[in-house]
Amino acid sequence: MNSIAKANTFSASTVDQNDLYDREFHEWLKSNPGGVFSQYSVQDTVNKLNKGGKHHTLGGNLYGAEWSTGGISFFKRLRRLADIPRYARICDYGCGSLRIGIHFIKQQNSGCYYGLDVTRDFIEQGVEFAGDVVQNRCAKLGTIGNDLESAVKFDADLLFAANIVCHIHPEEAETFYANIKKIVHRPNGIILLHVVEHPFMVRYQKSGWAWPLDFYDKKMRPFRRVGTDFMKPFHKAGYFMNGYVLVYERPAKSVSILKNLIHLVKDKYREQKYHKKLRLQARNKD
Repeated sequence: MNSIAKANTFSASTVDQNDLYDREFHEWLKSNPGGVFSQYSVQDTVNKLNKGGKHHTLGGNLYGAEWSTGGISFFKRLRRLADIPRYARICDYGCGSLRIGIHFIKQQNSGCYYGLDVTRDFIEQGVEFAGDVVQNRCAKLGTIGNDLESAVKFDADLLFAANIVCHIHPEEAETFYANIKKIVHRPNGIILLHVVEHPFMVRYQKSGWAWPLDFYDKKMRPFRRVGTDFMKPFHKAGYFMNGYVLVYERPAKSVSILKNLIHLVKDKYREQKYHKKLRLQARNKD
């Protein structure tokens, strides 16, 4: 079979597979009217985890890693890509079972972490694995549907979404990007997105989409991309794709002068409070 014939055969099988995914989703909608793909996908994942199934990023039964260490390499990557003082407020959008979030909860000052996810099922597993750390460090946790406004008031300096963007259904993309930009409303706020890149949009698994880099840039406006961290190439469903962490910053000019002044005062207060705490700790040691 020549290459053209192979390509045509592959394209037909890919379309058939996508039709199968959509048929399953539409069947789910019959008993869940008004639902969206993310709810359908999450429910499917929760059912598998409850049966003891393995997962790459969720639950305690991870592929090739322990929960306590499974997210530490990505945590270190994020800290390398952005200046994150201990008093910085971090929003973990799509926190899952706190695989990465637990390291920020331990690293940041008390009350400086806010984890959001579609369902509390994942979150409660993470809380169980973490023990008393979540409560002792005053970490905030909630669902996107119920606690988005609370997360906006949290006044995050930085938001990250790890292994989330690739699972966003195209019909839910506008809501996703609007939400994360709403949460990071302060001037020079940072958003780090873990994405899958392909020259044109492809669906490479039931809940997996890759897009060109300029698609992400357009969706993130008025944020501007200030960093591009290549992770690794990979091949799936016949597509060659690349993983990246994209670093976006909200330009100060996109925020009103009054809000800029308010944020400057808040930042100065938080910084002074943090350094006062360090001085007191140093005196106590003496």
